[in-house]
Amino acid sequence: MTEQEIRQAILQAQDKAEQGDVISQHFLGISYLELKDFVMAAKWFEKAAEQGYADAQLRLGLQYSTGLGVPEDKMKSIELIDKAAEQGCTRAQFQKGLLANDNAEAAKWFEKAAEQGDADAQYELGLLYLNGDGVQKDKIRAGQWFYKAGEQGNEKAKESYSRIQVEKLFLSNGIDAYKTGNYVKAVELFKKVAEKGNEMALFLLGTLYKEGKGVTKDTIKANELISKAAAQGCKEAKDWLEKEELEQKERVKKEREHQEWLASEEGQKWQSKEDRRKKLEKISSGIIGKSSLISAIICAIIGVVGAIIAYDKVTINVLIYAIGFAIAGVIMGIVIGIILKIIIAILKR
Repeated sequence: MTEQEIRQAILQAQDKAEQGDVISQHFLGISYLELKDFVMAAKWFEKAAEQGYADAQLRLGLQYSTGLGVPEDKMKSIELIDKAAEQGCTRAQFQKGLLANDNAEAAKWFEKAAEQGDADAQYELGLLYLNGDGVQKDKIRAGQWFYKAGEQGNEKAKESYSRIQVEKLFLSNGIDAYKTGNYVKAVELFKKVAEKGNEMALFLLGTLYKEGKGVTKDTIKANELISKAAAQGCKEAKDWLEKEELEQKERVKKEREHQEWLASEEGQKWQSKEDRRKKLEKISSGIIGKSSLISAIICAIIGVVGAIIAYDKVTINVLIYAIGFAIAGVIMGIVIGIILKIIIAILKR
């Protein structure tokens, strides 16, 4: 509308507004706002607000907040916006969310407005779910609110929704690569999503570092990634850390109990017996190996000497005799080793 058209409309609504018609009073307030006559806008908004008209309460509250056409008064502003919000005014509920002292309170009011279709509230609520501020972190719900806001033309919501979809795609492809054993590809995809703070990607990347699959094994890096995922609310990461903690406690407990038992009289006797066993095993293994070698050498020499004496010269028969005696020596060494093992076993008792 042109300025002339607005002023003509004001003249037409003036009489009804002065007679107390709340719709006409609100209309005059809006019209004067368009003319940037904030004083007159506040005058008519106040008349409509006094009759409980929610949108007039909101608009007057915003004027008190900024000092447009009225003295700046934050308390008066909050009081008027509260009244409008309690009546279900979506923009007032959105403003309540913006003015909230904490994220949980903000989420409460954003959700009220979002459920009534307010695109800005839907976007803000999506951000809270995305980051876990004031609500349980939930990227699915965040994506749902971004999508709804984007459908109404909110460009920031469209961008946020697209980013979530890209993350989901990379994560899904990374999981597929992991399942098929392509760990290098899985690491590459998980890293891209983990850089954006995706808790599931952080957890899965951490497990790959822990197992050394697709990357050089790095326990410190693994624990760092999994702890970060747990801090962001990843249930799988929390469960993994709890399991690790329990296993570590169990290992420490068993080690302490073992050390206490070793310090006992029974444990010291066992340790002494164990030391003797290890010593005898070391000696026996050395003897068995040496006995086989010595037996083979001795028998080979005997075979060669015997063959030379029998034939007066080195022939093919001499070599055959030597090999035969060498084999016999190895067998003899094995037999000696078995006998020694039996003797040592008897000594261990």
